[in-house]
Amino acid sequence: MQISSRFTIAVHMLAYISMYGEKEKVTSEILSGSIQVNPVIIRRLLSRMKTAGLITVARGSGGALLAKKEGEITFLDICRAVDAVHADGLFHFHEHPNPRCPVGLSIHQALD
Repeated sequence: MQISSRFTIAVHMLAYISMYGEKEKVTSEILSGSIQVNPVIIRRLLSRMKTAGLITVARGSGGALLAKKEGEITFLDICRAVDAVHADGLFHFHEHPNPRCPVGLSIHQALD
């Protein structure tokens, strides 16, 4: 059973929100640039994580913040929030995170 790239994208998003959410507006466009995926994908995952109570999202361009403390969010919470499980293995990484972003540069290594 493989977890889809939605899981690793969501972890990347939460790491970015954790690092920068209090310092800047973290929008779907910013996250899209860090992860290098379509902003529509980011907005769908933000919506799922908001519904699961992992983040808060201000209307308009208000940005995202963690709804729980970092240590209170588990990988299982994230997996359940984004419905990320597939039948052919555990992980499938998003292919091309932005190497100029501090999170994108090391997300694969951190998850490994």
